[in-house]
Amino acid sequence: MIKKNNKGSSTIVVLMAVALITVLATMVLAMVMLSYNMRVTGENTTKNFYSCETALDEIKAGLQIEASECYIKNYLSVQLDDSIINKESRFSILFKNELASRVKGNEGLNEYDIKNLKSYLSETVVNNIVIADSENNSLIPHDDGLMLKNVDVTYTKDNGSKSRIVTDVFINYPGVAFKDSDNPPLMEYAIVADKGVNVVDTKNYVSGSIYAGGIDKKDNSLKLNNQAEITLNDSRDATFNGDILMETNASFNTSGSTGLWARNIITNNNNDLLIHGYTNILNDLIIEDNCEVTLEGSYYGFGDINNYGSSKYLIEKGITEDDKKSGGLDNHSGAILVNGTNVDLEIEGLRYLTLGGTANIGIPVSGHNFTDQIKMGESIGIKGTQLAYLVPNKNMKTSSNPVAEAEYEEFIKNKKAFVNTSGISGLTEGETYKTVFYPISGDTYMVYFFLNFKDVDSAAKYFRSYYNNNKTSVNKALDYYVNLVDLPREVIAETSAEGNIIGYKNDASSLKFSPINSNVKKLLYEKEDVYAALCTVLKNDYDALKTEEKNRTVYNNLVDTAEYDNLFTGSNSGDPIAIFNTAEDIWGNTYEAMVINSDVKRVILRNNTFNSDDGYEYNTDNKVLKISLDDHNNLRLLISEPKIVLNGCDYNGLMIGGNFVRFNNGAKVISNPTEVILTLQAKDEEDRKIIDVLINGKGYIIGGSGEGTVYEDLVSFRNWKKE
Repeated sequence: MIKKNNKGSSTIVVLMAVALITVLATMVLAMVMLSYNMRVTGENTTKNFYSCETALDEIKAGLQIEASECYIKNYLSVQLDDSIINKESRFSILFKNELASRVKGNEGLNEYDIKNLKSYLSETVVNNIVIADSENNSLIPHDDGLMLKNVDVTYTKDNGSKSRIVTDVFINYPGVAFKDSDNPPLMEYAIVADKGVNVVDTKNYVSGSIYAGGIDKKDNSLKLNNQAEITLNDSRDATFNGDILMETNASFNTSGSTGLWARNIITNNNNDLLIHGYTNILNDLIIEDNCEVTLEGSYYGFGDINNYGSSKYLIEKGITEDDKKSGGLDNHSGAILVNGTNVDLEIEGLRYLTLGGTANIGIPVSGHNFTDQIKMGESIGIKGTQLAYLVPNKNMKTSSNPVAEAEYEEFIKNKKAFVNTSGISGLTEGETYKTVFYPISGDTYMVYFFLNFKDVDSAAKYFRSYYNNNKTSVNKALDYYVNLVDLPREVIAETSAEGNIIGYKNDASSLKFSPINSNVKKLLYEKEDVYAALCTVLKNDYDALKTEEKNRTVYNNLVDTAEYDNLFTGSNSGDPIAIFNTAEDIWGNTYEAMVINSDVKRVILRNNTFNSDDGYEYNTDNKVLKISLDDHNNLRLLISEPKIVLNGCDYNGLMIGGNFVRFNNGAKVISNPTEVILTLQAKDEEDRKIIDVLINGKGYIIGGSGEGTVYEDLVSFRNWKKE
C-alpha cells in the first residue's frame, strides 16, 4: 500500500508558478522589445529625416557662400571703377550674371548643375546622398532672385532606410547702395609692407594688390637678391614707394591685370624682366648688361618737367626742378635707359607708350655719384648714342674729342680756348659745353667735351639731324649695346614721348618723334598725384587725403596703433600673439585673424609642422615667432608690426606689416577679399574685435554699417515636400 503525502502537489504548484512567471517574463520582454524597436524605428526615422535636412542645409550654406562671393567681388569691382556712372545698376547686372554662371550646368543654359550642389555636402555623407537629375532641374530668374526648381535629395542609411525631400531653393538678389568711403580698397590686398619687400630666392608669387615702402630707409622698395624671382599676378595696385632693384640673375614678372607703380626699375646683370599690364614708372627703367626686358600692355614714364608746376603734390611739397637728387634717381623724368651691352628690349606688345622724360649724361665725381647732368634728346636712350652729343672734332682745337687728361691740363695751363661751338644752335648761353672726366685706369682720366643744350627740344632736334647724317656710325654704336629694341607697332599702338625714340631691329635702326599732346601732359601730372596718394593711404585721390594722413606712413594710416598696443597690456602683456576667430559655419569651419605683439622681433610663416599643438612656436631668447600654416590654414588676416619672413608658406588672405616682408623658399601670398571681409567679424576670448585694430574698421564691411549684408538671408526654401 502506497503511503499518500503532499510533496507531489507542491512540485506541481512550483512548476505551474515557474511556468506562469516565464510567460509573464516573456510577455514583459516582448513588450520591452516592442517598445525598444518602436523607439529605435522612431530614432532612425528622425535621424534619416535630420540627415536629409542637413544635406539641404549644407546646400543652402554652399549657395550662400556663392552669393556672398559674387556680392563682395562685384561690389569691390564696381566701387573702385570711377568710370561707372550708375554703380547700383552695373552691380545688379554683374551680380545676376555671375551668380547664374556659378550655379548653372555647362550644357543647359536654364538648368542648375547637380555636381555643384553635391560639392557642398560633407565628405562623410556625400556617398549616401543622391540629388536627382531630372528634366525639371530648371534655373528660373525672377525679378527679385534666382530659383532652383525641384531640388530632389534622397538620403540612404547604411541599413537601407531612406528619406527624401523635394524643394525649390530661392536666392534673393541683395539690395546695394554705394556711398563714398574714406577707406582704401584694403580688402583686395595681399600684402602691405611698410618698410619694403625683399625676395631671397626663386618661385615666389603674389596674387592681389601689394604695397611696399622703403627698405631700411633706403631708396629700394622691392629688392630681388641674386638669382631671386617673384611674380605678381592680377595685382590691381602693385605700389612701390621707391625703386625696384634687381641684383644679378634676378627675375621679376607681372601678369594679368597688374597695375605697377614705382619710382625706378633698376636692373643689374643678366636679369629677366617681363612686365604685362598697366605700368607707371615715375622716373627711369634702367637696363644693364645681358638683360632681357619685355613690356606689354601700357607703359607710362610719367615723370615730366611740366609736372613741377602742375602736380598738386609737388607744389604742396615745394618740390621744384632744382631739387633733383644726384644720380637722377628722383628727377621726375620718365625714360628708358639702356646702359649695358647685349640687351634685348621688346616693347612691340605695348598698346600705349608714353615717356615724359629723356635720358641724361651723368657727370661722375666718384663712384656712381653725379653732381650734374647733360641733357639728351632721347626718351629711349641707348648709351652708344651719347657719342652724338660730343662736341664735333671740327669744333675742337685739341687733337680730338675726347683727349687725354695731360693734354687737357696743358691747354688749361696755357689758357687756350680748346672748344669753338659757333654754328651749333640751341646751346645754353654762357655754357655751351660741359667737361666730363671718365677714369680709364687708376688715376688716369680721359676728358670728354659734351654739347650743353638749353632744353630737351633743342637736344632732340640736334640728334635727329645728327642721325640722318650719321646712320652708319649710329647703327654701329647700337649694335655694340643692343641685340634688339623692338618698338610698338604703329598701326595699333599709341606712342608719344618728350624726346626721340630709337629702335633697332635686323641690324638697322629707326628714329621716331611723336610729341606729347596737352591731354596726355595733363594725364602725366595727374599720375604724379595718384602715385603720391597710393604711397600714403592706398587711395588714388590726392585731394581726399587729410593733413594727418599725409604725415603718416601707410601702415600708420591703416592700423590703430593704440588699439594694437592695448591687446598686449595687463595680463596679456607677455603674449606673443592675439588670436581672433569667427563663429563656426555649418561645416564647423572658422576664419582666424592674428595680431603679433610688437615685442616680437620677427614672425616666420611657413608650412612646416611644429610640435606645438596650437600651430606656432615662440622663441623667447630671439623673440622669433614661427607659425605653421599647415595648422593655421584658416588664417586670413595677419597684422604685425615686427618683420615678417615667409618661409615657403602658402598664405591665403591679407598681411599688414609695419616692417619689411621677406620671401623665402617659394612663398605664395594670395588675396582673398571675401574671406578677409568675413574675418573682420572675428573676436578673441575676451570678446574684443579684430575690426577695432583697423582705423575706421567698420567701413571695410560691405554696406559700411559695420554689420554688412546678412548672407544667410539670401537663400531660402520654397514648396518644401518631405517623405
